[in-house]
Amino acid sequence: MSKKDETIVAESVVVIKKLLQINPSQYGEIIKHIVRMIDKVTVPTARASILWLIGEYSDRVSKLAPDVLRKMAKSFPDEVCYTRFSSLFNKLISLGNNS
Repeated sequence: MSKKDETIVAESVVVIKKLLQINPSQYGEIIKHIVRMIDKVTVPTARASILWLIGEYSDRVSKLAPDVLRKMAKSFPDEVCYTRFSSLFNKLISLGNNS
C-alpha cells in the first residue's frame, strides 16, 4: 500500500467507526470485516479505531478478538503510544466482560 492509500484507509476506518456508533446493530458484518483488516492497516489512529471497535462490539467479534489482541501484544513495543493505550484499554474491557 502506498502512503496515500494508507491515509485513505485510515480516514475511512475512523469515519466508519463514527457511523457504526449511530446504529451498530445493522452492521455486524462490517465490524468483522474491519477487524480482519488490522494487519493491513498501519496508521495509528486507524489501528486504534479498530481496537476500539473490538472493545465496543466484543459480542459481535468474540471469535476474532482474542487473535487480534494476541497480535497486538506481539507488536506492542513497536506501536505508537495512542495505539498502545487502545490495546491495553480493550484488554481491560475484555477482562471485565469475563467476570
